[in-house]
Amino acid sequence: MSGVNEIKEAVKVAKNELGFKRRTILFMDEIHRFNKLQQDIFLPHIESGTITLIGATTENPSFSLNSALLSRCRVIVLEKLDTESLVTILTRAVCGVGGRVVHQGLTPSGQDAPRVEMFPRRKRSGYKCSSGERGQGTNVPQGKE
Repeated sequence: MSGVNEIKEAVKVAKNELGFKRRTILFMDEIHRFNKLQQDIFLPHIESGTITLIGATTENPSFSLNSALLSRCRVIVLEKLDTESLVTILTRAVCGVGGRVVHQGLTPSGQDAPRVEMFPRRKRSGYKCSSGERGQGTNVPQGKE
């Protein structure tokens, strides 16, 4: 969702769903991009229970969210994943598509990194753990058939 009009439309749908006893969770990625005045659009709908808001931000919420919105939210801080956790996530993702992780030693930069072997119809392709972000690491390239 990128603007106030899209939020208004989502709230309209949420109100309709509430009539059928279905609750709506509204996920706002990069909520800090809404200025503090625009953030007020969420307040009446959070208070009435029309929506449950989940906002994600890379900024400090104390500075990027207005105090009224912040007082109605619970802040959960997510830390970067360590290398072992990233390898576990990537291994599960690769195995889920019929591949396997094999250890091949050092990368050109001198870091120890696992390699991915895709089979039977995918060529071998390598990956290096990202800087603590799961989304970057799971974008494993696939070879041609």
